[in-house]
Amino acid sequence: MSTFTWSKCNGTNELTLKADLAQAGGAKITSGNEMIGSQLNSVTWKYNKRGTSGANSYYVFMRLYDSDGSTVLATSDSGDNLLVTSITTDLDFNNATEHTFNFSSPGTVTEDGYILTETNMPYNSSGSPEVWTSTSDCTDNTNFVEYKSTNTPPITDFTGKDMVGSAEYSAAAAGNITFPQIPQPKYIINSGFKS
Repeated sequence: MSTFTWSKCNGTNELTLKADLAQAGGAKITSGNEMIGSQLNSVTWKYNKRGTSGANSYYVFMRLYDSDGSTVLATSDSGDNLLVTSITTDLDFNNATEHTFNFSSPGTVTEDGYILTETNMPYNSSGSPEVWTSTSDCTDNTNFVEYKSTNTPPITDFTGKDMVGSAEYSAAAAGNITFPQIPQPKYIINSGFKS
């Protein structure tokens, strides 16, 4: 298994996640990225919130999308959902809640595909979860994107920004190997020998 790192080279910012506006954020995987063609096993990013509102039924999760931005290739394990109630209200990046989302049924990372973090919590200014991003594009072949259902198109590409965190990935599973059929030899028996 290999590790991909989104670097933090300058400042950071937060994106609020909103279920009612289908607002999510994450990374676009662009040409040349080492994860393309590999299976995504896990993603680790940082989160905070600005208040204590929110019930235990609200959580944050992760999805891997194809390049069309709508085809879900994999969803993080439900057992790894990050409860909003467990996210810190500390607005310091260094004290943010770092969380790992695992994919026990991993999907294959595609060129111009997306890794997005989402929530099932409707927007609440006193408790909605936020994911930390980098205000600079510090990592090659990836950049920050925001998904918002009210936008046309819904995905906005921020080429000057990026995520902060890491991902674990591994070689894609090989498909079934088909071996060629070997024809059986045909034996010709000639009993008409001459002496």
